[in-house]
Amino acid sequence: PGLEAGTTLVVNDMRAIPIFEDDSLAALLNWTYDPASDDKQLDYMMHYLSERLGNALPALAPGLPVEMDYRSMFFLGSTDQLIIVHYDPPGCLRLLDSNYPDRVPLTLPEKMVPAVPLSNIEMIRTDPFTAVVFPPFFSELEGDETWCLLFQEAELAAQRGDWARVAALGDMAYAGEDQANELTENFVFIDGYLRAGRLEDAWALSLDLSERTDGLFTGRICGIWRGVARESTELFHDEPDMKLAYDSFCAVE
Repeated sequence: PGLEAGTTLVVNDMRAIPIFEDDSLAALLNWTYDPASDDKQLDYMMHYLSERLGNALPALAPGLPVEMDYRSMFFLGSTDQLIIVHYDPPGCLRLLDSNYPDRVPLTLPEKMVPAVPLSNIEMIRTDPFTAVVFPPFFSELEGDETWCLLFQEAELAAQRGDWARVAALGDMAYAGEDQANELTENFVFIDGYLRAGRLEDAWALSLDLSERTDGLFTGRICGIWRGVARESTELFHDEPDMKLAYDSFCAVE
C-alpha cells in the first residue's frame, strides 16, 4: 500500500535480517516510496527503537519531532507519524495498530510495548491507486499465497473496513497447508467473520484458539467480540443462539 510522507517505521531488532546499522534499510524505503526525489530531505525513515530512543526519537510521547541526519540528507518527522513494526520469523511481518493494543504478538519485546500506543496506522494509504510500485530489482519476485501474504492482505482490508474481503481471505488462509506460526495472527479473521455476519465461523475459530492455548487468549478474544457487539448490536440480537454462546464464552474470561 501507499505510505504518507513523514512516516517513521520503528522496528524491533530484526535478527532475521543482517544489516550494518539499524537505519540501513532507510535508503531502500525511500527508493521504494519516493523513487524520483532529488531532495535532500527524506520522506521516510526506519529506526530500531533500541538504538534511537532518547536521540533521534526523543521519547515515547505524542507531538515530538523526529529528526535525523542521514549522510548528506536529513529526515524530519514527528512521533505522531510513527508506525510500530514487528518482525520475528516464522511469524509474519506485523504493523501494529494503536487502536488494538491487545492484539500485539506474544513475541513482541517488552521494551517495544510502550511504543504501541503511538503507532498511527493511518499513515498507511489504503487506496489502491496509491499503491507503491516496487523498484526494478524486485520485479522478478513472485508472491505465493502463503499464510503471511493472506494475513497481511486481510490486515489491509480490515483497515479499509472491507470485512467481506477479510472473511474471504480467512477462508483461503484456513484452507491452505501453511498456517499461523504466531497465534495472534488469527485475530483479524475472528474480527472479519464477526463483522461479516459469519458468527458460527467466528465462534468456531475463537473456541479453537482458546482451547489450544488453555484459555490464554480467552480475554483477548472476548475483547474482539465485545468491540464488535458495541458497534454492531444487531448481529447478536438477530442471532439469539450466538448471543448465548458469546455470553457463555466470555463468562469464562
